[in-house]
This record gives sequence, structure tokens and C-alpha cells, in this order.
Amino acid sequence: MSTAKSKKKKRKIFLDENPKKPRRRISYEYLSQEEIDNFKKLINHDEKIFSYHAKSPGTSLLIGFDEVGRGCVAGPVCTGAYSCSSFYINTDELFTEVKRSRELVSSQHLSYSAKDLYNSATLVNEDDVDDSFQELCDLSNLLLLEDSKKVPHQKRENLCKALLDVPNLSEDFHIFYATNFQPAKKIDQEGIVKCIWTSMAENLLSIVIDYINIKHKYPEEVILLIDGPKAIPELSTSLKKLIQEKNIEDLFFTEEDSEPSRKNIIKLKQISIVKGDSKSALIASASNIAKLNRDDYMKGLEDQLGYGWNKNAGYGTKKHFEAIEKFGLTNQHRKSFLGSFAGLE
Repeated sequence: MSTAKSKKKKRKIFLDENPKKPRRRISYEYLSQEEIDNFKKLINHDEKIFSYHAKSPGTSLLIGFDEVGRGCVAGPVCTGAYSCSSFYINTDELFTEVKRSRELVSSQHLSYSAKDLYNSATLVNEDDVDDSFQELCDLSNLLLLEDSKKVPHQKRENLCKALLDVPNLSEDFHIFYATNFQPAKKIDQEGIVKCIWTSMAENLLSIVIDYINIKHKYPEEVILLIDGPKAIPELSTSLKKLIQEKNIEDLFFTEEDSEPSRKNIIKLKQISIVKGDSKSALIASASNIAKLNRDDYMKGLEDQLGYGWNKNAGYGTKKHFEAIEKFGLTNQHRKSFLGSFAGLE
């Protein structure tokens, strides 16, 4: 049924006892060629890496990793990991679907009569019209994907929702993601870099376990896209330690140049990418998911304390330092980052 209201409806003398709820107002998106080009660049980047490096495309898993909160003086560091097969296997189909969804919800490029035509051809009743357009809006929000530092919080919420609901475009489709927090106390004890590596290993293990449980098979190979100039050192050793701590059986990892010597062994290959969150779709996705989770965590802390973390997210702003001078340090502060403030209690 069309959503057009060109004909006046007869006025009801008696109102329904349970009148319909007012229809939601849909905010139509603008069509940005810059966003479209950037999204295509990001997913094409990962598609090329996968097609070149994956030894067994059907059983190889490509995951992006990034961290947020490295330079904060308070709160945990958070790492994110994200893998979506449509981002590196079905990129052409995904790009077509995302671009089409934005065109359909763009008031600049789609007339109202065309919208009505689309609705009448695909929907059966008016109640579904808003929901259908909302789905299109959600899918089009993938065009917001870029370096998390450039994405405003509200848009990041919309983007992350879209990242967790990417369309299924193949028989072996998957979406996996994980986040991990390393607290301030551990950062002071072990250093920020070691905590980031540990956190990324935790995310990797979490995604692999989810993959096994859902797919009922082991990935033969995991390719890690790491934001930054360095790969994770001694990754297989860190994973072995985590596997022992969690009492996980029959799961083994090996570095890419090692020969497998047992069953259920997963090969690891790391690719470090400088400024990866502006080049790789998977790294950018991991970055935005991690930042959304960490920002929400810091906002929750602000309900209990008074250091402005709901706005500064734990970074060393002027008001944050003024609050430290006034109230002292908390167990959320990284004393190793605070220099002269570290003596405060």
C-alpha cells in the first residue's frame, strides 16, 4: 500500500477505543559522494589483502584490531576486534546494497512519488513502511565508517548498530566482534603497550571460540590486521597462556612460519598497517566499536565521580587536572601517566 496522502480520508465520527500510535518521523539521510568513495576504498583494501594472503578462503578468517584510550590518564585501555565476511569477500555486493540504501533514503535523490512506488512494490501495509525505511537507513549508516576519532558519538552509535547487522551475502557469512578492557592498575603495573597486546590476544581468542561454536569447525588460518607499525609480539605464547588459564581443550595456535604438528592447530598471520583505522574497513570497525564501549564506560563512572569523564573520556584536559588537584586521585587514574600528580592520594 502506498504511503501517499493525496486523497482525503473520510472523517470518523467516533474515535477508535485504541487509536493507532502516531507514525514515527523518519529522518532522511543525505547522499555524500565522499562517504561513498571512502567506504568503497576501505572495503576494497581488505578484499585485496584477503585475496592475496588467504591460503584457504573458505576457512581463513580476517580480523581487524585497534585500541582506544592509549593516551588517557584515567580509565582502562580498550581494544576492539571485528570480522565480517561481507567486508572482504562479497565487497561488490555489499557496496551496491549500501549505496542503494542511501539513495533510497536520500531526499535529495529520490522523489516522494518514487518512495511511494518503492513502498507499494515491496510492502503490504502502512505499518511496515516506517520499519522498512528504518532498515534502509540503518544499512546506509555503514557509509559513516572511518577513523573513530573523526566520527561524532551519535553517528558512532548509528554506525556500530549497522556494523552488527550487515546483510548476509553468502553461505559462509559471519559477523564476529569482541572488546576487552585492561584496568588502570594493570596499566601501571605492566605498561600500556603490554596491556594492549594482552587485550588484543583476549579478543582474538574470544572470536575464534565464537567461530568454532557457531560454525562447528576450526578456522585453518587467522589473518590479523593490526593498527600501527608493529605486530603483536609472542602472540602464540600469549594465546597458549590464556588457553591454559581458561581451561580450554583442543585449541592450538602457531605462527605463520611454523609447521603444524597436531590437530586443531590454527595458523596465525599478522599484518601491521600504519594509520590502519583510515585504510582498513575491519580496523576502522574495531576502533569504533571499542571507542563506543569505552566512552559509555567512562560516562558510567561520571555518575559516581566528578572528573568530567563523560566529556573528556579520561584524557588529561585542563578541567580534569583541576579536579585532580581538588579531589585527588582515584583507582581509575593511571599514576604512571600523571608525573607530579602521582603522589596524591
